[in-house]
Amino acid sequence: MAATAGTYRRQQRRSAAGAALKALVLYAILASVVYGPVVLGGATLVAPLYQPPALSLHAAGEEERRPAPTFNVDTATPTWYESPVNSLAGRIYRSADLPLWNPHQGGGTPLAAQYSTRVFFPYQVVEDLSPPTLWDRFIVGRMVLAGFFTFLFLSRLGLCAASAFTGGVAYMFSGVFVWFPALEQFTNAAMVLPLVMLFVESLAAGTYRRAGIPAAALAFALMHLAGQPEVTLYATLLAFLYFLARAFSLHGAGGWRRCVHFAAAYALGLAAAAVLLVPFFELVVWSRHIHPAGGLMGLQALVNRMSLMAVFVPGATELPVRVPASLPCGFVESGGGLYRYLPVNGVWDLLGGFVGAAAPMLALTGVAAAVMDRRAPHRGLTAFFFLFTISIMLKNLGVEPWRSLGALPLFDQAWSLRWAGPAWVFSAACSAALGLEAAAAARRRRGGLRYGPAVAALVVATLLYALWPLRTAAALAAVGGDIFDAAAARYVVPAVVGSTVVAAAAIFAIYACVSRYVTRGRGLWAAPAVLAAEAWWSVPRGYDADWLALKGLLALAAALVVVMVARERYGAAAAATLAFLAAFLAFDAASPGGMPQRRDPFAAPPYVGFLREEAGVSRVVGAYGVLMPNTASALGLYDLHYANALVPRSTHDLRERFLRVPLENEEPVTSLWFVGMPGRCVGSSSGGGFTYRGVQRPVELDWLHGLDVYSFFGVRYFAVPAGLDLNARLASLPGGGPVRRFPLVHDGRVRVYENPAALERAFVVYAYEVVSGGGREARERAFSGGFDPGRGAVLEKAPPLESRVVFPAFIEAPAARITSYEPRRVVVEVTTPLEGLLVLTDTWYPGWRARVNGVETEIFRVDGAVRGVVVPAGRSTVEFHYLPATFIVGLAVSALSLAAMVIVAVKGGGRLPEEGARTGPPPGAPSNGQAARPYCLT
Repeated sequence: MAATAGTYRRQQRRSAAGAALKALVLYAILASVVYGPVVLGGATLVAPLYQPPALSLHAAGEEERRPAPTFNVDTATPTWYESPVNSLAGRIYRSADLPLWNPHQGGGTPLAAQYSTRVFFPYQVVEDLSPPTLWDRFIVGRMVLAGFFTFLFLSRLGLCAASAFTGGVAYMFSGVFVWFPALEQFTNAAMVLPLVMLFVESLAAGTYRRAGIPAAALAFALMHLAGQPEVTLYATLLAFLYFLARAFSLHGAGGWRRCVHFAAAYALGLAAAAVLLVPFFELVVWSRHIHPAGGLMGLQALVNRMSLMAVFVPGATELPVRVPASLPCGFVESGGGLYRYLPVNGVWDLLGGFVGAAAPMLALTGVAAAVMDRRAPHRGLTAFFFLFTISIMLKNLGVEPWRSLGALPLFDQAWSLRWAGPAWVFSAACSAALGLEAAAAARRRRGGLRYGPAVAALVVATLLYALWPLRTAAALAAVGGDIFDAAAARYVVPAVVGSTVVAAAAIFAIYACVSRYVTRGRGLWAAPAVLAAEAWWSVPRGYDADWLALKGLLALAAALVVVMVARERYGAAAAATLAFLAAFLAFDAASPGGMPQRRDPFAAPPYVGFLREEAGVSRVVGAYGVLMPNTASALGLYDLHYANALVPRSTHDLRERFLRVPLENEEPVTSLWFVGMPGRCVGSSSGGGFTYRGVQRPVELDWLHGLDVYSFFGVRYFAVPAGLDLNARLASLPGGGPVRRFPLVHDGRVRVYENPAALERAFVVYAYEVVSGGGREARERAFSGGFDPGRGAVLEKAPPLESRVVFPAFIEAPAARITSYEPRRVVVEVTTPLEGLLVLTDTWYPGWRARVNGVETEIFRVDGAVRGVVVPAGRSTVEFHYLPATFIVGLAVSALSLAAMVIVAVKGGGRLPEEGARTGPPPGAPSNGQAARPYCLT
């Protein structure tokens, strides 16, 4: 009997492995079809090649194909924050160093501790080490792995192959991956979520050996390393609630024992991620952010509930909405004529929750089965996933009591409109799979879909809801050209009407698939085909109105593939798929607008080559789309601008007080980014509420306002678009004049002006003052006027240095030369006739240490912002080195956690039978050596 049981389990494992491999291949094929121009052609999803003000505009010219105004994916964050940092992290790894510090932005900032840089997530590390021309493979790969992990999870629940595969398709082509493909802090966590749920299911069911706890712990660790704490928070909520519901439904009061295992796995996972979490918490303490505890971030809800239609019909938002000068919030028309197109206001962040129209139809089928048929399979799971999905949607709509979730600790700091997307969309995908499974199981009983009338009523309601986007056509006619382009009406038929028709067709195709399967036993695999076809239409590709309309012909070809699959004519379906793919690739190649062509997004244009040669370690700032942050990180330049999720408080205060003209009531989100664009958002009280309006402030006015501070930080070059005469512009501004002139040192598509007053990045001072009010008072004293920070220092504690108030003019001037400048190590050679204070105009931050002639010495915070050390008279070598104690502690905790996982796994061994597993084959299992087939109705 034992031998028979062992043989059966081996056959079962081989069968499951074979089914999983087939599913993985099919997911890869589907991704290659839906993203054919990217996977098989030369198109790209890499964000910096989309934004008009990005480096690519100045590197290769405007003649390349670019997306038409319909392309409304949020590419700003991955363009200016994530992608350049990916390139920097890869460069640091290739130099056999650790990406702990970014010296290229601001005055320098922690890199790994930013969390959203994802530098310790294994998948991200491999991508960062790869050339940017390969990044598209990793973007599409996340979709494939997300679908595959979802398939494994649903298969573990006992769903048949077609149902489990459908759930994977629904998740991998959801808005999380389709509308935000390059937002990797988002998609990393979304990719890992179904893997976490797979191991949570094992913990809840008890069908695991001791190695199951380390496996679950690794999954939790990956989720915390993925790059977005808010996504992780809602994913953890889903996993925890699912565990409780599953454990107690399976084991009753014995579920408490499973809770101990869950707690152990989660604690080990947190500990394994400590290498990131501990430095992150330190940065939170030292930094400015927009997620205060007890704030209103978690309670924010969708103001215009009609916008929820984007969840079902996202293509209806492909309208050329222009942000004019009266409405900018960081994206405005500049002197170079650059502007930014956005989706319909209020829809942008909901697109991450796109699930389409067909998947909810399947979910409603499962709910109807669970309510009206006690024999329906997986009733508890159906209820759980559907209720979780609806709960988060109601929370995002601001409906009580669900909205109150945003008032709980931690949740009050999480903005759920976007970041809860992976959790509730995964739940919706599981609901769709369970609905298809319920339809498949109904065939075994007479009467088929007895709940058909209820489903039909829900279909009608859903269809009516899906028709809401047609109201956008009326809105276009009513709203003036200040928001919508004059050509926007041309998009109504192909975008609004076309997408609504596709959604309606998908709903009825799914209903026909389910009904046909139940009554005739055929066509179940048409469900994932319908979902994939609907997703193909919804992928934004940047076609103009005419080509968006012609895309409807390809939709008819996709419908033919669905029909062939429904009729189980798989050979014909494969042939039709190849024909469709060929037509799609030809169509995309011929379109004048669309996804850009793949190339290195950080190929240096001529002005960058000039700066690399002339600037050295001197800093540079750009304006109006030139050298947008964090492009300098990818190019090896040093830029006082930055785009971060967390900004050291001293850097933020300097920026607000001295580096630009301050505005009262400025919108808080922009405080995290310092980008060199004229658009600013300010708030004002109105009718008991608080509204924001856009204003424009010339960037040159900021430079003029804080020129002495820019010079102190070593900003030697200003870069502006061609055609902009910086000296003439400054002379026309209040406070300008002929004395403020900068030599033009490079002229081309980008003009570069030199700042002769810029200080060196390292210099020696002899005079200093001590203030008692901390960093803020020190900054005010140093930079408010009446004090020359280039000839003296303002300190918060007295150094072991003789106090002098003036520099002795008769003594030879000191010399300080940076001989090595690396991300975590700076070496300065100093020659001084007197004992003095070496000032390095890089951000003061805990974790930096200094050695003077090999002897460790204290680093003083100079002028409330930068680093300084006392140096003796004569020649000295000063070495600054960054290795924070928080990283060492976190690394040690992570190592101990991994060691504990190995011990538990080894101690558990592979010899013990699985806890709760059968000791032999179940009744009716094959006993003649024939491999068991996964359960599936055919």
